[in-house]
Amino acid sequence: MLAAAGMSLLAAPVQAMPVREFIARWTAVEKLGEMAKLDPELRRLMNELETILGAWRADVDKAKAAAKPIACPPPPGQAEFESDKLMAHFKALSPAEQEIELKDGVYVYLNKTYPCR
Repeated sequence: MLAAAGMSLLAAPVQAMPVREFIARWTAVEKLGEMAKLDPELRRLMNELETILGAWRADVDKAKAAAKPIACPPPPGQAEFESDKLMAHFKALSPAEQEIELKDGVYVYLNKTYPCR
């Protein structure tokens, strides 16, 4: 019975995280100071961001190949991702805007940060 319950939990679809929730979770981890590095929540949040960043880069490359660029970031490895700037952007959003999915929020931020000129 427990094995079956565990399997159903693993098979459950992952719900998208709203920006509001990401802000709350990130802020809670930040309050830990130096101990945050040891908190598994930090790794979960970082993994979420890394996954979204990878998807965004793939979407940017795909759009560029189709001659419809959505953003023009520097080549991989030449830009430093600054979580402080992302969080400042998120915290400046209205409560209604903070309800968008994290992925969409990150895409908006990155597309504004790396516009095509």
